[in-house]
Amino acid sequence: MPDDAWQNKREVLNTLKNWSVDNAEVALSWYLRDKKFKRLGARTLRVSAILLTGAGGLVPIIGGVYEGIQVEWGYVLLALAATCLGFDKFFGLSSGWLRDMQTAQALQQRLSTFYSDWIVIMAGRAHVEPADEQADAAAVLALSSFMRDVGNLVSGETSSWVTEFRAATKGLDKEAGAISSSGVDASQPYVR
Repeated sequence: MPDDAWQNKREVLNTLKNWSVDNAEVALSWYLRDKKFKRLGARTLRVSAILLTGAGGLVPIIGGVYEGIQVEWGYVLLALAATCLGFDKFFGLSSGWLRDMQTAQALQQRLSTFYSDWIVIMAGRAHVEPADEQADAAAVLALSSFMRDVGNLVSGETSSWVTEFRAATKGLDKEAGAISSSGVDASQPYVR
């Protein structure tokens, strides 16, 4: 924007509005893209866990009816089901998918509200003198509030992600510490 363009208040307000809306739309599109990946991963892991749990429970029943089926495979299938749920929890796919949806919806709502407010402000501005400071102040206040709200939404979601990630890694560290302090040598095979 050329230096003399800053003298035209309407052009400055439109530039700031376009910049603010562009930033909000970039954030919104990121959450919508990220949501798709997490949804696919979460659903895949959850469906796999359900199917593996069902199969793990059926193997001993089928093994009791038909000879030659090793019932120990039921334990393997149940362990795989638990692993799927563990991956989902540790990598936060289900919870991240929900956070992405909530944040995307909140951003869409905030964009809609901003557009409505902006139209009202600009319509009111059209009927006043160009030098009316009150109309300019209302537009700047709307822009400031919009940018702050978008920043708070993104920051809040990021904070939630960090908290969840720390809790997941803390849980792993705690379990690893319990194994190492139990005197069990993880490098030795388990023998009954």
